[in-house]
Amino acid sequence: EEAKHWQPEAKPVTSRLRTALRIDNYLKGDWLSISAALQKEGLEESLGGAKEYLRRWAKIYKPEYMMASTPHDWRYPDPAAAASMKPLVKAFAGFGASELLEKVVAPVCEELSLPIALKLDAWRGMPPDL
Repeated sequence: EEAKHWQPEAKPVTSRLRTALRIDNYLKGDWLSISAALQKEGLEESLGGAKEYLRRWAKIYKPEYMMASTPHDWRYPDPAAAASMKPLVKAFAGFGASELLEKVVAPVCEELSLPIALKLDAWRGMPPDL
């Protein structure tokens, strides 16, 4: 949804603000959402496509770092890593959080000289009155 506000041309950002490229879906291992974003951008639904997606948005946002709020049950390495799944299950599951961190996020951050900030143990969907 936010993407439409940044395309086709990046908007100027005041120098008083610092930009971060949010990568929550990568650290959640939400391959379904990542796949949908890759399709919208006309990118291959693969680790290579996921890397290119981050590169494109880094070019648009010009972030100082990448940021993710990890789910409350996030663990690294992921105990249910895709490597331990049966081949058919893995084909439908896509890639897990550990694999996305190791093979997509970390290499792109290194390539672009960007640090990663993690907000650990984020609880989503909590009642607002808490």
